[in-house]
Amino acid sequence: MEILASWLDSPLGRFLVYSAPYLVVSGVGILLAVIHWQRHSKASLLLLFACLLMMVCVLVYPVVNLIDPDWFQGLGLRTIVLLLQSVSGIASTGLFIAASLSQRSSETELTLTAGVQTSQRSPYGGGPPPIVSSPPPAQALSPSDDPKARLRNLEDLHNDGLLTDAEYQAKREEILGEV
Repeated sequence: MEILASWLDSPLGRFLVYSAPYLVVSGVGILLAVIHWQRHSKASLLLLFACLLMMVCVLVYPVVNLIDPDWFQGLGLRTIVLLLQSVSGIASTGLFIAASLSQRSSETELTLTAGVQTSQRSPYGGGPPPIVSSPPPAQALSPSDDPKARLRNLEDLHNDGLLTDAEYQAKREEILGEV
């Protein structure tokens, strides 16, 4: 246990404990960017830049501090490096957000377009519902027709709802009166 405690107190131990999660997440992000490059090239590019910038952000200060711990003393460089580290962290976070939102507009447009197309479809599937045309105009009855044919035609017009009951009865009486 003492070995672990002394190792965590060393600059290298603190560096590994602090930066390992960031490096793992950045590595996974780079892997995802490469895998999804064909499908989402814009988002993958932004994700790749964000992960690389995150790695630089995490590695700059600890690596310089490991190489030469006295280099930061008294020159004000420590403040500059910490400021650059913060700025690169903010920039990488912005790139992560941009990558996550970069494909949204085209996907939303596709979803909206699909929704419009779906709303025009019939509830039973297939294409859009058929356009209902108006019924054909009522045919005038010619007196020369056979009375049975005229009565059948009159009954068909009444059954189709083109003649009211009163009109049907009046025409029926007229046809039967001619016989």
